[in-house]
Amino acid sequence: MLALAPLLAYLAEFLLSAQQVLAWPQGQVQPWPLAAVGAAAVSILPTFNGKNFKVPSQAILPFLAVIALVGAMIAMQPWAVYLGLAALYLGSLPISCLAYLRHRRNFLKRQAGTE
Repeated sequence: MLALAPLLAYLAEFLLSAQQVLAWPQGQVQPWPLAAVGAAAVSILPTFNGKNFKVPSQAILPFLAVIALVGAMIAMQPWAVYLGLAALYLGSLPISCLAYLRHRRNFLKRQAGTE
């Protein structure tokens, strides 16, 4: 069984961010996502990491421009930007799980072929 700590953590922050951005009255966000994060503290959910991420040399300047733009947006509207980043992360979870399953299936095929 997968412990979904990253998903629940971002869900909790997503709800708190939505409360700030949408100006919901205080107290409408329930504490259950935070309790769920505590219950699922260890996650085996495969997620993307930056270990093998390399920026091509011709894309360094646009990449740095995007990083600077996101930094400026965080300085101006931190809750709205974090809400968007949390939504991107939540959207990447199913994609990362599928990529991991494909990678594992290919690895097992190669391993079975060498024996």
